[in-house]
Amino acid sequence: MSEITQISGAFEWSISKIAESLGMSRNTVAKRLRENHVHPSRKEKGNFVYALKDAMPAIFAADSAKATGINDPDEMAPETRKAWFQSENERVKLERELGNLLDSSDVAREFSLMAKAVIQVLDTLPDVLERDCGLTPSQVSKVQGSIDDLRDQMALRAGAIEDEEDAA
Repeated sequence: MSEITQISGAFEWSISKIAESLGMSRNTVAKRLRENHVHPSRKEKGNFVYALKDAMPAIFAADSAKATGINDPDEMAPETRKAWFQSENERVKLERELGNLLDSSDVAREFSLMAKAVIQVLDTLPDVLERDCGLTPSQVSKVQGSIDDLRDQMALRAGAIEDEEDAA
């Protein structure tokens, strides 16, 4: 007959079980738990067990620290930094050739053309509504006010983008 355990025990594992499930060495798991000051939650059958919610972040903290150091040029040795920047330049060239990366001037030009097209439609909309839909002058005035507000917001946002680009 099987043994009944508390559901909370399902999330408390020994170092051996953690190491086996992650495909790591017991020594590595124990070292990372010790370095990150993770204490066992209790003792089961003579072995310490650790709450997974405490153990897993501690075990993978070392991996994330290594990963951030690899891509941080300020943390690299000079020769590694040079190789990293060269590889980044090559990546940018490839992205540009594939069409996944555009120059900011091209993006600004396309955005400008799109904004002009939208504004042209918005400028003629009140006339169309009055002539073709039979809106009253007061209704057309409300539509015109909304369009003017939208144009002002677009102009402010475009100005904010230009200010951000000038600051960069």
